[in-house]
Amino acid sequence: MGEKKRLILEEKLKEGEDRRKREEEKLNEHQRQLEQEKLARAEAELRFEEEARLREAEQQRLRELEDLQKQLEERLEAESRAKRDEEIVRTLQSRLLEEEFQKREMLENIQVAIEESLASERQKRENLGKYIHQSVFLWS
Repeated sequence: MGEKKRLILEEKLKEGEDRRKREEEKLNEHQRQLEQEKLARAEAELRFEEEARLREAEQQRLRELEDLQKQLEERLEAESRAKRDEEIVRTLQSRLLEEEFQKREMLENIQVAIEESLASERQKRENLGKYIHQSVFLWS
């Protein structure tokens, strides 16, 4: 019977040893998985931080582009206003120039009328002078 007990004990010891090895393997497997998960988590955190930096850089670039677009739109609006103002000034200058031409033409017509009137008056005086001279000559 001693042999039987010894065999049973050896078998139980072997079973215990096998169980301990399985438990140890499970523990090692869990530790390896935990290390892999820690590594994966650290990598994910690094990727997340990098993505956050990239998003912040992208948002900054977007803000810069929006500011640039706003400046360009303001410049375009200012240029459009300046062109409208220039067109208004050209229209007014053209109108003033036309008015000046009309005034000049009117003054030239007045000058011609005055010159004609003066010539007519001279002619009348000459004729009157000749008439007076003849009358005086006839009366003498």
